[in-house]
Amino acid sequence: ILVLCDRDWTHPEAGGAGLNLGSQVQRWLADGHGVRVLTVKYPGAPEFENHGDLEIYRRGGIFTVFAWTTIRLAIGIASDVDVVLEVINGVPWFSRFMTGKPTVAMIHHVCSRQFDQEVPEPFRSVGKFLESTAMPRVYSRTPMITVSESSAEEIANLGMRREDITVIHNGLDPSAYATDAGLSEVPTLLYVGRLRKYKRVDLLIKLFARVVEFDPAVRLEIAGEGNYRPQLEELARRLGVRDKVSFLGFISEDEKIAALARAWVSVTASDVEGWGLSVMEGAACSTPSVAFRLSGLAESVLHGRTGFLADNEDEFVSYCLELLENEALRTEMGEQARLWASEFDWGRTADETIRVLARSAGRYELITPGRFEVHSPDPRANPSAVDGYSSRTMRRVSRG
Repeated sequence: ILVLCDRDWTHPEAGGAGLNLGSQVQRWLADGHGVRVLTVKYPGAPEFENHGDLEIYRRGGIFTVFAWTTIRLAIGIASDVDVVLEVINGVPWFSRFMTGKPTVAMIHHVCSRQFDQEVPEPFRSVGKFLESTAMPRVYSRTPMITVSESSAEEIANLGMRREDITVIHNGLDPSAYATDAGLSEVPTLLYVGRLRKYKRVDLLIKLFARVVEFDPAVRLEIAGEGNYRPQLEELARRLGVRDKVSFLGFISEDEKIAALARAWVSVTASDVEGWGLSVMEGAACSTPSVAFRLSGLAESVLHGRTGFLADNEDEFVSYCLELLENEALRTEMGEQARLWASEFDWGRTADETIRVLARSAGRYELITPGRFEVHSPDPRANPSAVDGYSSRTMRRVSRG
């Protein structure tokens, strides 16, 4: 399997897409598949790693990696592979023109809003053209993998055939989230993720400031790094809540799990999430979530069961306060969240992806029932399990 990606799972800004890829690669290697990765170079990372069946080539930056990859493909680095997996984060790789190999595309979400908020001109216009115009034409009938039904709909709306898109949810390893860390004595909201504009952490801080008006004891922890951090720290200072907001920076996996277990509620205001892996990680730690009813979050958070999905900012604030103040509800939702997280497994995710890759490569002998269920859990088949809660009982926090 030749994997093309703009960040491998070791990259400091790998995010959920990187964790998804790395967790699957680990299982593919254990099952005897060979994996070769072409990706960007970042400070401190070697240009080449050889771990037997795993080879990683790093060259170029976030923009120049495409040129370096094209050169490597042109000189034959894909000559002995069965299939190419393109992890597309807005900009396609167009690898089939250099390799002639069967190709599968993995797209976590459409990136048009990211281009608008994060990428300067002229790269913004080029990226949007490649994603919205060039990709639907060049990748017509190309097998595609995405992580949620909402992402599948977005991709289809670009002009792809829906029947070519397979939804494979991110997995989890629930046993990895066992920790001795207890619940914080101080009511704590936690955000885990990159500090980029499209994640809307600025909106989260503004909403947190409103929560503080009703509950001055509450704290917000922000775990993650990104180029937007200085502006976010200044915003917290301007809103008078800087002393209540802790920027944890980049933390280790063990530190992240401990933070998720300590938190009373996991929160995100992002409107661009393919699935919402961070809220699922919180769920594995029995921590309920509050998010907006947008993109993949509307599938990873089961409203009224594992947390709440807000339709507006007032609801977001109300749901946070409800979970902070209602211990019984928070405990019940935390348990339901843990049960929901236990339905996901990286082994099943990796097996489902291998089936798509094998079918594309004509390696039908690898398409077997496997060790896991063929289908991923269906969020739509899980109605609310928290009885007695009604949105009419929500605290009134409307600015109007």
